[in-house]
Amino acid sequence: MPDQKRHHFVPEFYLLRFANENERVLERPRSRKEFVTNIDNVAAECGFYDVTQPDGTKSKEVEDRLTQVEGDTADVLRWIDTTMEAPPSGSHERAALSEYLGLQMSRTRELREQTQFPLKVEAFLDGRALTLDLMAEFLEQIHLGFAPIHGEVQGAFDYTAILLQDRKLLTAEWSMSVMFDTAEMAAPVLAERYWCIEHDRKERLVTSDTPLAIWRTPSSKDAYSGTGVVDADEIRFPLDPSKQLVMTKR
Repeated sequence: MPDQKRHHFVPEFYLLRFANENERVLERPRSRKEFVTNIDNVAAECGFYDVTQPDGTKSKEVEDRLTQVEGDTADVLRWIDTTMEAPPSGSHERAALSEYLGLQMSRTRELREQTQFPLKVEAFLDGRALTLDLMAEFLEQIHLGFAPIHGEVQGAFDYTAILLQDRKLLTAEWSMSVMFDTAEMAAPVLAERYWCIEHDRKERLVTSDTPLAIWRTPSSKDAYSGTGVVDADEIRFPLDPSKQLVMTKR
C-alpha cells in the first residue's frame, strides 16, 4: 500500500554491523538464490508496526518506543566493542541489552502470524461454522502444507474459537501488546543467565531475520515440546561477523 511505511523487524543499526561500507549485505533467502542488497530491503515489511487511531492517523507510539530501546542498545554494543566483554550482571548495559533481546525475540513475522492466525481461518471458512474437520483442512491446505496430527487440530481449533469470540484480541493494538509483553517477560530471564563473548578471528559469523538463536540438547522432548528462554541450554546472539554473545545456564 502506498501510504504504508516500511518497518524493520530487525533494526537497521544492527544490520549495519554486518554490512560493507556501502551499507549492503549478502542476503540468502530460504527459497531463492542469494544476492547483494541494501539493508533497507532486509528484514522489513510495510506497515509492520502500524496502529490506526480513531481519527484515522497512524500512531507513532510503537515506533517511538522501539527507537528508544534501539538507541540504548546501540550504546551497549559500542561499549562491548570497546571493552570486548559482556555487560556484567546487574549493570545498566545488561538490563538494556536484555530488553532489546527480549524484544528481538518477539518482533518476528512468526509471532505476528500467531496473533493473526484466527483471521486467516475465518477467511478460509467464508461464513461456514468452525469444525475440527474444517480446521484440519485449513491446516493441511493453507497453513502447514501437510496433514496435521489430532493434537495440532484440536489446539488450533481451541485457540481460534476463543479469539474469534473477542474481536479486540485480533487488532493491531493487541499484536503490539503481545510483542512488548513477551519481551518484558523474557528480559529478566535472559539477564539472569551467564553471559560471555565468543570471538571468531576469521569473521565468519552471520545473522538472520530471527537473530536470537535458542538451543537445547536434542532429546525425546523435541517430538512434543518446543524450547524457550527458560529451558534453553544456550542462547546465542551474533553481534557482528567477529563476535557473538552467548548466554548459558552455568
